[in-house]
Amino acid sequence: MDYMPIVLDQPCAAARVPGGEPITLPAGARVRVTEALGGSVILLTEDGELVRVAEEARARLGVSELSEPEAPEKEGLFELTRVWDELRTLHDPALPVNVVELGLVYRVEARELPDGSHRVEVTLSMTEADEGRAAPLQEEAQRKLLGLPGVSEVHVEVVLEPRWDRGRASEAARMELGWM
Repeated sequence: MDYMPIVLDQPCAAARVPGGEPITLPAGARVRVTEALGGSVILLTEDGELVRVAEEARARLGVSELSEPEAPEKEGLFELTRVWDELRTLHDPALPVNVVELGLVYRVEARELPDGSHRVEVTLSMTEADEGRAAPLQEEAQRKLLGLPGVSEVHVEVVLEPRWDRGRASEAARMELGWM
């Protein structure tokens, strides 16, 4: 979804990405929506800074509700590549890049169960050590992975240690975020 620049008609509370420091965008500021996922909206300011605003600001900014992507067909054979593809649809709350490209996925394992279905276990981290944001990411990952063919059990663990650092991000993610 590509959004046109927006000129704020009133001040808007936001938080810097990835640090989370609170700021207020002034009325008249020009911003562009870069991402609208997971209950928040990521904006790019005129100064090139990424900020996150709460979902409540979505309507005021003219950002439409995102519809859930179509659920994958449950029929078919289990494929580990589909697990990775689903993980690429998850975004850390602080940065507008998927968790795989950010290097936040520490472990993915699949084990066949006696009934022929699979248990998928995922260990991932977050860019910020914020346990309050971990539960929604964990729940979204579990929901999406349970929708995959051949998956009957999912365990997603969000860990805060070892701490994530920018060096874990792929070259593409670092370029997209201007870290190169």
